Amino acid sequence: MANDVHIFIDTNIFLGFFETKPDSLAELIKLIEMAKNGNVVLWLPEQTKREFWRNREKSIKTHLKEFEQRDSLGAAPVLVREHEEFEKLVKFCRDADNLRRSISSSIKNEIDNQNTYADRIIRQLFEISRPINTDEDEIFSGARKRALCHIPPGKEADIGDRLCWVGLLKSLPEDSTFYVVSGDNDYKSEGFSENIRPYLEYEWREKNGGTVKLLSRISQLVAELFIDAEKTIEEEKDSLAKELKESSSFAETHAIVANLKKYNGFSDNQLRQIIDAIIDNTQVRWIRSDEDVADFYLSILEEYKDKIGSDYVDALNELLKVRVGILVDEIGCEKNNIDIDKYIEHLTKSLSEHYDVRITKTQAVFGVDYSNTYHLTSIVATPLKEEHRAEIERRVYDEAKSFFLIQKN
Repeated sequence: MANDVHIFIDTNIFLGFFETKPDSLAELIKLIEMAKNGNVVLWLPEQTKREFWRNREKSIKTHLKEFEQRDSLGAAPVLVREHEEFEKLVKFCRDADNLRRSISSSIKNEIDNQNTYADRIIRQLFEISRPINTDEDEIFSGARKRALCHIPPGKEADIGDRLCWVGLLKSLPEDSTFYVVSGDNDYKSEGFSENIRPYLEYEWREKNGGTVKLLSRISQLVAELFIDAEKTIEEEKDSLAKELKESSSFAETHAIVANLKKYNGFSDNQLRQIIDAIIDNTQVRWIRSDEDVADFYLSILEEYKDKIGSDYVDALNELLKVRVGILVDEIGCEKNNIDIDKYIEHLTKSLSEHYDVRITKTQAVFGVDYSNTYHLTSIVATPLKEEHRAEIERRVYDEAKSFFLIQKN
């Protein structure tokens, strides 16, 4: 697919993801992937963003209220109420209503914090879109003139859609292949087709030189654009997974991981190569504690643990554990009248509440005074981060100090 495909998504489409429209957020995710990989360019007029945030809560409240007001049982006729199983039905309905209220309460909290799944996906799309400042004098005056002359798009003297259209005309490069995605009638032909208004098509052709097409849903857009894009993306993921398995340096591994982190939805074959890379390739395995590599593989483990099979899950769990070595000084214990076996037993018991602790006896080479030591290794599962390593060391120190104080007293 050519790199000069430009897309504008109207406010009503974004609001539709909080409602009961047929589009799914998976379609937006596909679109985001295409934009990240340069297959399409998304445009976001400031007016669109403003309308979205202004209408978001009102739109959500309307549909959430409908959900809350549903009566699971409804008005049952007398002959139904007299049935011997009716009380059982009443209980089921009561439980369903309680669950509905619980779901609604949880959703309201996410809505207030702008943390619904739809919010997070839409924010991603906003972040990767190219902004258009529709408050510029030139754009505003152009939209105002159109409103006064009742030139589409838009209703009567409404300026909102006109701000977006004028901004798009001014911002997009010449000869653009342009898609408008809107569920409103403001852009749609007043005839019998679902095409864009003839005047807007004519204006785009005259002023931009390119083509413009109207679609009413994101799913239609993705269906039209994603055939070629999907093939390109899958080929890229195949190539990166293979490159990671064959990586020949740490720097190359970091670069490949950075590219892989842009994608979602890995195939079985891609996952197999990605996981084989950390198991078999030392250029990946030796830097698995580096933050970017650790984060990537932890996300793979979390998202695909039910898909990759128990052997791979076990292998990743083992590789993605933090190991922190702590020396337990036998001579120091003797000087302080501390039973080292009880000391190690105490540490093991207390730390095992938080970590998978293993004790190994070693001969440390630190001179005569430290010739006899025990080496305590704390092993904790994900996430593999440096700050967690320090946290473990602090906990071991605190437990050791506590034990010494108890013994001395």
